[in-house]
Amino acid sequence: MSIIRYAGLFFLLVSWLIDAPALAQRSSMRERVLANPYAEIGKAIAVVPVRNYGRQRGGEIAINWCHIYADWGETRDDDFLEHFEHAAQEHVHMRQQLTAAGYPPESFRDALDGVTTAYLREIARRRNEGGDLRDIAGIKRALLPYERRLAERMTAYRQQFDRTLAQPNVWRECGGDYVGFVKLKALPDGGTIRLIREFYYKFCQATGIRPFSDDCDKWSVIASTRDVPGGIYYYVVSWPNGHTECDRIEFTGASPVEDDKIVTIRQSGKGCAR
Repeated sequence: MSIIRYAGLFFLLVSWLIDAPALAQRSSMRERVLANPYAEIGKAIAVVPVRNYGRQRGGEIAINWCHIYADWGETRDDDFLEHFEHAAQEHVHMRQQLTAAGYPPESFRDALDGVTTAYLREIARRRNEGGDLRDIAGIKRALLPYERRLAERMTAYRQQFDRTLAQPNVWRECGGDYVGFVKLKALPDGGTIRLIREFYYKFCQATGIRPFSDDCDKWSVIASTRDVPGGIYYYVVSWPNGHTECDRIEFTGASPVEDDKIVTIRQSGKGCAR
């Protein structure tokens, strides 16, 4: 069963979905996702970049949908969108790992779709009922039965066809690691930096929204004191003299020995083609 078919199964269960005429009038990226994440998740999955895992044999594959590197926003809706992105990223990450390990799509597709849909259902429930969207341990507990179902499908396939395939390892609890952050600076001084993750930029494109428009409403003004996690972004910098530039930027977060690392965006004079 595809992720789109799962979306249909739960469409009637989501009480906060608006009717079709009202939905058609909504145009911003944020409104579309908040109104019906099930209808948008397929587009989100399609824009997640593909990693090259190569051919991997043996060992283990961790099954863990915990969002331990969350960059929480200013509002609950920002937190919901953070989870929405994570659901798409984790779906693609797991699919690519399983494929690289030698599992055919038919051996895991339904169960993988089930985990992704369960994730959306849990964060929608918390948003609707005023629950804690930053309770990653609680969200993990809600997903465990679906993660175990995926592991069961993997185990059944490897026992029947190939016992050398990587074994599933379902994490019962969330863990974490160091996450690197940097600060951004425009040069010459005085430039205002606006930033958006590449995921949201491409998601806006995929949904027919111009990524530099106000309807692609995940742009943030980045103050010089703000910590920004490493990643891939698009930026717009506007200087007091009226010059504006925009481009794609990729940087890694600072390591524990690189306190207050600054990434400088320099004026190039090339303007901003939108």
